[in-house]
Amino acid sequence: MFSFTPFEISCLVTSLVSFLFGTFTFLNNTKERLNQLWFWVSFSTGLWSLALFGVVYSDDYLNAWMWQKVLDSSAIFIPVLFLTFVLYLLRIQKEYKKRIFGFWAFAIILFVLSFTSLFKKGMVYKMGFNYWVEPGPLYFLFPLFYLICFLQSIYLFFKINKKTDDNFLKKQIKYVALAQVVGFGGGATNFFPQLFNVYPFGNYFVAMYIFFISYTILKHHLFNVKVIATEFFSWAISIILLIRIFLSKNLNEGIINIFIFIAVSIFAIFLVRSVWEEVRVREKVEQLAEDLAAANERLKELDTAKSEFVTIASHQLRTPLTAIKGYSSMLLEGTYGKVPAYMKKPLRHIYVG
Repeated sequence: MFSFTPFEISCLVTSLVSFLFGTFTFLNNTKERLNQLWFWVSFSTGLWSLALFGVVYSDDYLNAWMWQKVLDSSAIFIPVLFLTFVLYLLRIQKEYKKRIFGFWAFAIILFVLSFTSLFKKGMVYKMGFNYWVEPGPLYFLFPLFYLICFLQSIYLFFKINKKTDDNFLKKQIKYVALAQVVGFGGGATNFFPQLFNVYPFGNYFVAMYIFFISYTILKHHLFNVKVIATEFFSWAISIILLIRIFLSKNLNEGIINIFIFIAVSIFAIFLVRSVWEEVRVREKVEQLAEDLAAANERLKELDTAKSEFVTIASHQLRTPLTAIKGYSSMLLEGTYGKVPAYMKKPLRHIYVG
């Protein structure tokens, strides 16, 4: 069996989750721009995490150096891709067209610099890792760019959340911003060894950020608390059991852990499906209640309209009828001359009416 450290396993899990959810989100609606952008964010994150695994798992300098180049090339585009995703999520991409162009231009410059000694000098032993990047004089531009993109996204979330009356969008902002803080905060700790000589502990949380935002896109009933709690704990348990497979000390233990992982995963799938079914039924009942309430309001409006029509019609008809009865009375009384006998009976009918 292969032997992996918890950090290496976290890299593999993040990579797997990123590729899996990114692809699934894209295939769920290939024509939707938001889905397309999230696929590229997830793909870049997955490639970065896979390359990070390659760096820390390598026992050869040249191999680690190659993986570091892949790592930097993919990581540089994660913040700007996510910022673009945020602009489309908030439906303000046209307003920030020039600004996002500037971010992309800077990302491309960083990408070119990443292949020079100005960006990274080489690989060194750091924090228990055999190989970790040794930053060059301009390396600081990368974490600075990362931070600026992060703060720009948070600023936009607060700005739009304050302006909008769309409760659905407010929920999206709330949960995507929370996921961003967890994911980007965790990912940012990978700058710590080369900048502050601190262990990159936050790398373990990056997978959750991919998981949450993918569900934000895939589930139109955004983040029902009960469903998300069930899904979160189900996936968390499955991930823990998956990690146990890699930590197995021998083949027999590995096989047992695989069977436990499969059994728990199947149970988790059925559990989540049952919760979703319960939520769907409840939402259908709520929708029917809303429809009935709307129909009741419509009936009230129609009843009011009917009463108004009757009032108006009654008023409009009363005036000519009064005149007709008045003239009928005058005719019967002979005001306009003697009335023939055969006309008196019809005139009485008109007057009595």
